[in-house]
Amino acid sequence: MESTDKTTVAATKEATAKVLPSDGLRASAAKILQSDELRTIAATLSLSELQARIDYLAAFVLPERFGSLARRLEDRTRYMALCLEEIFYPHNASAAIRSAEAFGIQELHAVESYTRFRPSVHVVRGSDQWIDLTRWNSTPELVGHLRGKGYRIVVASPHEGGTTPSAFPVAEGPFALFLGTEKTGASEELMATADGFIHIPMVGFVESLNISVSAAILAQRLTERIREELPAAAWQLDGHDKAGLLFCWLMKSIRDSQRILHKQFPPERTGQTERPSRSPK
Repeated sequence: MESTDKTTVAATKEATAKVLPSDGLRASAAKILQSDELRTIAATLSLSELQARIDYLAAFVLPERFGSLARRLEDRTRYMALCLEEIFYPHNASAAIRSAEAFGIQELHAVESYTRFRPSVHVVRGSDQWIDLTRWNSTPELVGHLRGKGYRIVVASPHEGGTTPSAFPVAEGPFALFLGTEKTGASEELMATADGFIHIPMVGFVESLNISVSAAILAQRLTERIREELPAAAWQLDGHDKAGLLFCWLMKSIRDSQRILHKQFPPERTGQTERPSRSPK
């Protein structure tokens, strides 16, 4: 049985090489299936089905690469979510994405009711493929979604007092950290619905920091405290979530991954007879 599996993998690799562009362009899974589509697929599969696909796809990456992906899963968390409201400048959007990914925050939400969330590919440099980015039409819509999942709504504001990153009660339950738009900060409706406020203590004449700087400081300190002060079971991803994420990461890491996966798991066997529909936003 083992030799048959190796033969199948070898044949798939050979077939894949024949369909790749001759100019050397690497066809990534992200160009075939978007991140939200991959998440939809992962959510429909059982843990055993995900593991079977992970075991198969693992043959198409170096062991070191697979180990790197698996290790990073251990520090991923949804206990804290990062939320951005009407971010205008692409470099700020990009920097916030990089900070979320760097400190293991898996969920990033962007409200774009009148300002499109436009991260720069030159700044993001692929870091967005490792996190779950969801766009929303309005702040109330996002807040309602987060409350439904049990999140506290915490707004970063230098003018509302509140607590500091070092004193914030991380143990009181999952929380969503909001940062408002560059010029005016968080909207009035967000401020009115917040469960709490947080600010970065400063001792100079400057009264506020750039959005990207604030996101990095808050993400680093709060995730550090979450990992230090809470038991792992409280903040780590559960087994199915880890497997689903690893499946998505492998699909994004492997050249022509959709074609490779369908060699072993045809669409009709996985229920993927067509591309999953995109979410409204």
